[in-house]
Amino acid sequence: MTEDKSLNDEVRAFREKYLAEHPTLTAVVDGAIEVYDLNQDGTVHYVYPIPLADLRGGLGTAFWVRQLADKTWITKDHLSSFASDVIAHFGLK
Repeated sequence: MTEDKSLNDEVRAFREKYLAEHPTLTAVVDGAIEVYDLNQDGTVHYVYPIPLADLRGGLGTAFWVRQLADKTWITKDHLSSFASDVIAHFGLK
């Protein structure tokens, strides 16, 4: 159990360091689109994962866009980045 926690801590630390050096608002990670609420210094305050399986249909995607839009910390740039990730992942044109 400690090894898993240690690995998770390492992954979390890597993600924090990477995002601090390369600020991004969303990323496709482990079967989900992660939406990042960033601190002013670019470190992650909160990760909001959205399962890719939920985005396979138009209604699912519309539901999650609405969910994101209702969050007080979500910006227009978050929504744009999220849409770009959905388009790229599913090969939409």
